[in-house]
Amino acid sequence: MADFSMITARLATGAGVSCAADVDALKTAGITHVIDGRDDLDSAALFAGSGVIYQWNPTEDDGQPRPDSWWRLNLSFAVAAYAVPGACIYAQCYAGVNRGPSAAYCIMRACWGLSASEAMASIKSSRPVANVRYAEDFERYWAANSGSKGDVVDCMPCLPLSVNSDDDCDHLGSFLPALRPPAVARNRPIRWD
Repeated sequence: MADFSMITARLATGAGVSCAADVDALKTAGITHVIDGRDDLDSAALFAGSGVIYQWNPTEDDGQPRPDSWWRLNLSFAVAAYAVPGACIYAQCYAGVNRGPSAAYCIMRACWGLSASEAMASIKSSRPVANVRYAEDFERYWAANSGSKGDVVDCMPCLPLSVNSDDDCDHLGSFLPALRPPAVARNRPIRWD
């Protein structure tokens, strides 16, 4: 049985899926994209043909700092996912405690412009078991790689009205791509070099 928690209508986190019934449960919940932090299992074959876009971004849950490449792949995947109207990302790991919630945390911080405390509170209120062990590591990465230098990418063209909002930007319809500025004022730009 799929073990996941919806943080908002556009983001979820939890334990890694292991069977077709789990994939169906994610689809029923509106999940369109999955980023998988498990280092021991690439589930691409499980998602093949499901209509859910899958990205394996393996890293050990060893308490050590995540490499910058791990954060970059999480964010580049989020950028591509949120370019699709109505997209919902599921950030998963083995148990839905550290790596998956940490990936969700980085998306909420970098793409949505939430403060560290807002992102952490949102994750923990929807998934109390989440530890988000790598949040401080993301903050180190973010401090070194965000700012006004380099290319600016807006991960989410329509920020939720609030963390708990069900606003998934569908009201913008086909106008969504035209409304994507280089950066939303509330977002901090990210350097991609």
